Amino acid sequence: MGRCIYMCSQAPWNYLLYEAFALSSDREVMVLNLDMLDGYDRAMDGSERNFILFNPTPYPRTFLLRMQYLPQGEFGLVWQANDAHRTDSVRSDTLSEGVTVTLQPLEHMRLRLEHRNARAQRQKIDVIRSSQNAIIHAYALLQQTAAKVGTAPANAKRLYLAALKAYQNEDYGMAYERAKQITDSLQ
Repeated sequence: MGRCIYMCSQAPWNYLLYEAFALSSDREVMVLNLDMLDGYDRAMDGSERNFILFNPTPYPRTFLLRMQYLPQGEFGLVWQANDAHRTDSVRSDTLSEGVTVTLQPLEHMRLRLEHRNARAQRQKIDVIRSSQNAIIHAYALLQQTAAKVGTAPANAKRLYLAALKAYQNEDYGMAYERAKQITDSLQ
C-alpha cells in the first residue's frame, strides 16, 4: 500500500496509520498501524495486523479497541507490554464489537493480530504476487522485443492476453504459466 499512495497528501496516510484497521473509543489513546510499508497486503486482507497502543496521558485509560474490516473466523491476539506477553483467541465478530484494554500512564503495548488461517492466506498472496511479477516481466520483454524488431511475436501477444484474462479470472497459476511461456520464448 505504501507504494500506491507514495505521492498523495497526508490525509490517506494518516487514515491508514491511525484509523483504517483499528479504532480506540478513547481519542487520547494512540493506535498505530505498523503494516503500511511492509506487510500491507496481509493487513488489507486481514490475515495479519500489527499495532502499537500508547497512552500518552498521566492517567490510566480503559478503552474499547475495535478492529475493522476483518474476515470471518478465529484470530490469535498477542499482547506484549514491557516483559509481559499474553495470547488470546478471539472471534472476528468480538473484535469488530471491541475488546477492553487498559493502559497505564505513558504505557505502550504491542499487539499482533493473526487469523488462524493466515498461512493459507499468505500463500495465496504469494501466488498472486508471483503471477503479477511474471506478467510484468513478460510485458517488459514484449516491449523490448517490439522496440528491437518493430513488433512482438503474435503468439507472445496471445499468451500475454491469456495471462491477463487468467489473472482477471483469479486463476493465478494459469496467469503465471502463460507469462512464464512468454519469458521463456523471448529470453
